Formats: sequence, C-alpha cells, structure tokens
Amino acid sequence: MLNKNRNRFTMAVIITLTQLLQISCIETQSLSQGLIGDFIIPYDLYGPAKTIQLPRALKEISGIIYYQEGVVLCCEDETGKVYAIDLKTGDILDYFDFGKKGDYEDLALAPNREKNKYHIYVLRTDTGNLYRINNLGEKNQKEKVFKTFLKERHNAEGLCYLPEEDILLLACKNSADKNKSDTDYQNYIYAFDMNDKKTSKEPYITLDTRIIEKAISPYKLKESPFQPSAIAQRPGTDHLYILSSVNKALLIIDKKGNILNYYSLPAQIFTQPEGISFSPEGELFISNEGKDSSATILYYSAP
Repeated sequence: MLNKNRNRFTMAVIITLTQLLQISCIETQSLSQGLIGDFIIPYDLYGPAKTIQLPRALKEISGIIYYQEGVVLCCEDETGKVYAIDLKTGDILDYFDFGKKGDYEDLALAPNREKNKYHIYVLRTDTGNLYRINNLGEKNQKEKVFKTFLKERHNAEGLCYLPEEDILLLACKNSADKNKSDTDYQNYIYAFDMNDKKTSKEPYITLDTRIIEKAISPYKLKESPFQPSAIAQRPGTDHLYILSSVNKALLIIDKKGNILNYYSLPAQIFTQPEGISFSPEGELFISNEGKDSSATILYYSAP
C-alpha cells in the first residue's frame, strides 16, 4: 500500500513538473519567437534595460508618450491630468490639468504646424472624446474637445499618431455593432483625420481575433478574446505594436492589419500593461499599472 501511494505521489510530481516545464517552454518561445508569425521582435521582452518605479499618485497609470529626452508624459484613468515623468528617477516633474474627472486611457503627440510645436491629444474612454491640449504647462495653455461617434460601449483605449497618413488611430476593445454577427471576434481601429477633425465610421483596421485564438490554441493558453489597451507605431517601420492588458499580450501588425506576431507577456514583469510608446530613435517604453506593488515603466534600449 505504501509503495502504491509512493508511486502515485511520484507520478503526480512528474506530471506537475512536466506541466511547469511546458509552461516555461511556451513562455520562453513566446518572448523569443512569438506564437504566430515569423517576425521576431527586436527587443528582449524578458530583460528591460531599466524598470522605473513610479510614485503612488500614478498607481492607476494608463497611457504614456515619449515627450523629450529623459521625459515621458502619461495620464491615469481617474483624473484629467497629464503628468511629466523623469525617466531617470520615476519622479513626477510636473502635472497639468486639462479636464474633469473621467476615464482617460491614452495620449498622443501630433504636430502643431502653425507654431512648429506639438499638440497633445488625450483619449477619454467613457465618452469617446478627444482632448487637444495646446501649449502644455504654459500660461496660455488651451484645451479643445473633439467629439467622435464612439461611445463608452466601444471601450476605446488605444491612441497613436501616424505621421505619414496624418491621422490618429483609436483602438477599441468592443465593436459595439449589434447588426453584425461576427463582431464578437473583431477589434476595430478607427481613424481620426487631422484635417477635418472627423472620425470615419468605417474601421481603418479590422482585427479578426479568431486568427489569434486559432494560432495560440496548441499552446493551451487560458485567454479571453484579444482586447487592445494601447497602440504605438515603431519609428521607421509600418509596424503597429498593440498591447492587451487583459490578455497580457503584445500583438504586432502592419498598417494593413496583417498579423506579424503575437507575444504572451510574463506576469512577473508585466503586472498590468496599459501604455506603450517609442522614442524617435526606437527606444521602447511600456507602462504597468500597480497592483500589490507600485506602477512601473519598462525601458528597452533601441535595437
């Protein structure tokens, strides 16, 4: 009897170790080769060059955008403030009020051609509106709100600027289109035209999440349908990097919506990935909302 119990225990241990080894192999493959395509990301996702700890005030950090050398701007999903963060220390250098309390999830920089400066756009998810901030932090700082057709049910959380097309991309978690039967499997990314300040109701990019689910199914990952939470274009390429916080995943596509690869992100590094941005030189920044610990910004050197 003792021998039988010992054998059962030994088998259980072997099975558990085998499962852990399989998970480790999947995770390692995910971060080196990815789980879908042949494209290899030029960043070591397992090894950020620096992990920047953020103060308690930014525990709910959401979107980030590279602003200037040593500084990123960020928003958090409770107040209408833009924060300037020192990338060396993680300290808040300053903050700027621009709106009432609300669910602000991402921000982007776009040229202000009249003054050879930049506009800052902030996406408010619970209304679908875009806030444009001119002259950030100056005495003549001004804000203007642009309404889109997007509503809270669309859950638009990702925002980025495409310079060649001169548009803002708005990535939605939900399609909110009840007239189509397949919208549960689609993510829509819409375009806001910088000239007429209107958002096209036709998606600029449509992602079919069934392609992702089918590709990762052999790895037996317990994941819900892909839901974008942030988006950024890598400079010098037509590649769009799309984060999903709920999936702890990074999806890379081209501007036509073709999937290049999919990376499952390890929870020990990416506690809750909410924002993504690049410097002009190609440095990568990913913000993580805080849970049991402080929020962070992960910094990856340019390839």
